[in-house]
Amino acid sequence: MNQMCAEPCRALQDSIRQLLSRTGGEFRLQRVQLETRPRKLEERILVTTCWRFYIFYIKLPAKIESSFSVLEIRSLTAISLNQILIETEKGSFQLTLTVQNTDQLINYIQATLSKIFPSPDTVCLVRRQYPESADSSQNSSPCSDTAGVVPSSGICGGFSETYAALCDYNGVCCREEVQWDVDMIYHSQDNREFNLQDFSHLESRDLALVVAALAYNQYFLKLQAANLKLGSEVTEQILHCVGRSQHLEELTLEDCGLRADFAIRLASVLSDNAVSSLHSLNLSHNPLEDRGISALSQQFLYFHAGLRNLNLSKTNISGRGALALFQSLCQNALFSSSLHSLTLSKNPGLLGSEETNALYTFLSHPNSLVYLDLSGTDCAVDTIFGALALGCCSCLSHLDLSKNSLSHRRTPETLPSVEKFFGSSLSLSHVSLSGTKLPPELLRALLQGLCSNTHIQDLHLDLSSCELRSIGAQILQEQFPPITSIGSLNISDNGLDSHLLSLVPALGRNRHLKHLSLGRNFSVKSRVLEDILQRIVNLLQDEDCCLQSLSLADSRLKSRTCIVLNALGSNTSLQELDISGNGMSDIGAKMLGKTLQINTTLRSVLWDRNAVTASGFMDVARALEKNRTLRFMSFPVGDICQAYQRHPDRAESAWKKIHSCLLRNSQTLAVSDQRALRLQQGVTSSAEQMLQTLSVMIHDHINALRSCDLETVQEDILCARQLLRDAKNCRALLPRLLEAGSWLSPSGPAQRLLETVSFELSRAVDREMQNIADSMWEATQDLFPGAARDAQRGSAMLCRLKEQHGLSPPHIRDMLRQVGCEIHSKLRAAQLSLMTRLSNSVLEQVLQEMQRTHRKLSRHRSQLQILMEEEQRILGYLPQTPPRNKQENHEGEIYSSIDTMVIKKRLQGRKIRPVSAFISASDQELSPRTLDLGSPGSRDLSSPPALSSSASSQLSRSLSVSLEGLSELPTEGSKLQHQTRDRPKQQSRRAPGGSKGRGPASDLERPDAALDEGLEDFFHRTVLTQSHSVSSAPPGDSEGPPKRRRRSLFHFRRSRTPKRERGRAAPPSSPGPEGNVDHLKLEGIQMTNGTPTSNGIEGPYMGAVRGLPGRGTPSCEQTVNEVQPARVRGVPLPGGVPLPGMDSVRMWREMDTLGGTNCVPEDRRRSSGDGERSCFLPPSCRAEASRCPTR
Repeated sequence: MNQMCAEPCRALQDSIRQLLSRTGGEFRLQRVQLETRPRKLEERILVTTCWRFYIFYIKLPAKIESSFSVLEIRSLTAISLNQILIETEKGSFQLTLTVQNTDQLINYIQATLSKIFPSPDTVCLVRRQYPESADSSQNSSPCSDTAGVVPSSGICGGFSETYAALCDYNGVCCREEVQWDVDMIYHSQDNREFNLQDFSHLESRDLALVVAALAYNQYFLKLQAANLKLGSEVTEQILHCVGRSQHLEELTLEDCGLRADFAIRLASVLSDNAVSSLHSLNLSHNPLEDRGISALSQQFLYFHAGLRNLNLSKTNISGRGALALFQSLCQNALFSSSLHSLTLSKNPGLLGSEETNALYTFLSHPNSLVYLDLSGTDCAVDTIFGALALGCCSCLSHLDLSKNSLSHRRTPETLPSVEKFFGSSLSLSHVSLSGTKLPPELLRALLQGLCSNTHIQDLHLDLSSCELRSIGAQILQEQFPPITSIGSLNISDNGLDSHLLSLVPALGRNRHLKHLSLGRNFSVKSRVLEDILQRIVNLLQDEDCCLQSLSLADSRLKSRTCIVLNALGSNTSLQELDISGNGMSDIGAKMLGKTLQINTTLRSVLWDRNAVTASGFMDVARALEKNRTLRFMSFPVGDICQAYQRHPDRAESAWKKIHSCLLRNSQTLAVSDQRALRLQQGVTSSAEQMLQTLSVMIHDHINALRSCDLETVQEDILCARQLLRDAKNCRALLPRLLEAGSWLSPSGPAQRLLETVSFELSRAVDREMQNIADSMWEATQDLFPGAARDAQRGSAMLCRLKEQHGLSPPHIRDMLRQVGCEIHSKLRAAQLSLMTRLSNSVLEQVLQEMQRTHRKLSRHRSQLQILMEEEQRILGYLPQTPPRNKQENHEGEIYSSIDTMVIKKRLQGRKIRPVSAFISASDQELSPRTLDLGSPGSRDLSSPPALSSSASSQLSRSLSVSLEGLSELPTEGSKLQHQTRDRPKQQSRRAPGGSKGRGPASDLERPDAALDEGLEDFFHRTVLTQSHSVSSAPPGDSEGPPKRRRRSLFHFRRSRTPKRERGRAAPPSSPGPEGNVDHLKLEGIQMTNGTPTSNGIEGPYMGAVRGLPGRGTPSCEQTVNEVQPARVRGVPLPGGVPLPGMDSVRMWREMDTLGGTNCVPEDRRRSSGDGERSCFLPPSCRAEASRCPTR
């Protein structure tokens, strides 16, 4: 056995290959001598993989003696030409190699570290104790051929390589999905913002490695995490990344469960990083408190470039923390020119004390603030305008002072400062005072300032929930019409009510107003409400109307919403409509559908919370089949869920049809050339990496065979050099192909031909329209010879018709331009497909040629090595040994598992995303045996009783008739007259429905009954409750108190049931819109959610994840015990002991809402019309009617 294993035979290589097969990738073998004891060398096999070195014993089966990662190397010392000392975290290894292999090993380690660190010398110190040879210097010089194939930073700054190295360094499985997402999605979109939410499904340890790979990355400039609870391992790596990175510009950690300790440590790492490029900091929705804010504020004093964006919303800051922050902003002069956005919202009491004078001092000096959000901070709105008028008039664009109050002390300078600020602002575009009670004088000063401002346009003014009421409406009516700077106005929820009758026409007189919100202002009687809606209709029907957006949300208009919808059919200006929260039911959806069939200007409709069923959605879907202009319709979550519970098939079919129509109406967006190029680069990145590996190996062979004078060898070397140039040109192939197809522009031959066709087509349309008009005039003259033709009037009519129906030359050019855009997008897609196929074929051909050349050069090199060894044995420098087999010598010296079939599979598999770790892990956790979530079919869902088909059809018919006739009633003109008032009424000949519904007839049968009979006991008689009137007692049952019949004098009956019984009452007697709504309220739907479960509980603490080594003087760490299955070896990071992990438990709650309704049969309902039980007979006929048999 020892004699067989004296050389690295084929069996030993197969054993090593089988042992390392799970690691994947390529590896190289070479014979070395390891110094196990002082002056004692032993033979070993050194295996070099992508990120790790293995030292094997020379015996079968293969056994690993030791291994170390490239990131563990702290120094390299070249003792002599063939000896090298490698110092790692676990120990040192002194290896004896050939001269050429020593230089190759040092260069390989440096090239590998350069993929991760910008300057690898700061991580791994390389020392040479002998003069550098000419060959090594020539190989490492940038002018040599080897310099042309040194791997660049790679896609996305080499993130995938860094992540793989860190996974190997920590002994964690490398997630291919992370590499795929970064190389394909981020690179194709040129996204420089790394979002941890994209990888939130990973475990905390895997997510920490993802963050650790960003420490020295030069591609990503932003790091973002929102609504994600971060564990201690992840926060440690974030701090390490902030402290080491020189290119990180924006840090966003919103609602991540961070505490004051994190803010203190963040300030510490920022002080250590003197070359940090951080200019945007967002720590909102984290309870940092005053302690954390004070630590950050002290660090703000030393920012060499200031901050551009600072967001500390909802961080539990009080006056003490605010004082420290504002003093830092004032003392650092750079903030006055660098700070563009400041957000301190949702911090109650922050600006309610005297300590806020520092903020007023900062605002009163000239600054560069563009965005200022102080909502919900108890800021005195009337006093802050004095500071804003001094320093924020030139740059401030967005101002949010909502949900604040006014100061208790009013000063005379308040109103002039408000008018001065709004009159002298130059860039203001958004002002929000929502939820702030504005006094009338402050509102007047605000509007007067805007009226005198001629610098700003399209200002959005939010005055919702400001309690304006009648005085505010009067001020708006007086001051708003001449204002030209306001383009959007929100006055919802202000208690305007009946004052809208005069306010709406005043708002319509402003021709610069484009967006108007009037919701929650309609708490008036029905007659006044109709008048207000008629004012809105008149505003929309005005020919000079410039309104583009109208919001009537949450106004509870119910069926009267149709008044506005009916006026939108001919409107030509409105593009957005919000009618959500009005309860218009199915009839409103039908009217909306009719509007959409004829309207051509609406682009967006919001209509949730309107009690629409599946029938209403089907009406809208059928209407959208004929609409080609609506492009957006909000998903009505509340209504579609209720409709899906009752009629799942119809609701799903209706919404699919709506979605398909909206998709048809929307314009298709073509993929940009740069995005397609980056996407293709991501697909071919694995093949390019393999191309780089082959290039490095061929360069090694060329350097080794440079001294050989054989003709065949030199020819192969020339071919190899040509292949290396081809490999170098492969990287520039995709951009060159894209540049070659740059002649395909939107103004190409196809577009020019379409423009020529548009001119000819316009002339043809004109001739055809003229022929149609001539034929119609001739037909008119044939029937009416006296009719004379006016040529000028006919031509003007034709021009108007062509403009109206889109047949004018500009319209035709627009239509053909759209066709040209579609043709251009298809041509661009064909070009990109051709580019992809060409690049893949060339890359595959180059790889095959390089593989054949690599085999030839390897064979030449092995033969040359055998000749050199035989020559040395003849000269006596080497002992006589039996000659080795050529095949064993070739495969034992160097080995690489490269196959072109693997390359083809990788090119195809790169287009398919690997299976997610979350999905693979959840296959067993979410199995039906382990987790029973239930299903709708397995639960006992009893549907509530509903109205009969006849009753529902009668109800819908009455609804449609009443609402369709509503728009036909005249609102102006002569008084209505009752034409049949004097016609005698016909006596009813029908017998009453039964004696049980009538009271005793002894007193009522008297023919001489007085007119006032029964009035004395009218208020003493009891009225039966609703439950008795709709009881299901059999008709033959005569027991119980007799029921009283209603008088025809009153057409309604007051309900006297207790409040606790009204919830179980039957539907109303008379069908109508309100009856429909009440019926919907009575029907209960059982809603079931999942049972409360807890998931995501982390296991015991496994140790901190090791990030990238710190940049500085390398030092050997203490050796760590290798056999620790419960912990992962880690390098202590700057900042001390890591924070303990945080367990996140997600609870699911289950709520079952049971409901029912008491439906009343149609034959038992009371009505105020001609019902059987409500008819009244003359006194002479009552006795005879009482003796008739009961039906």
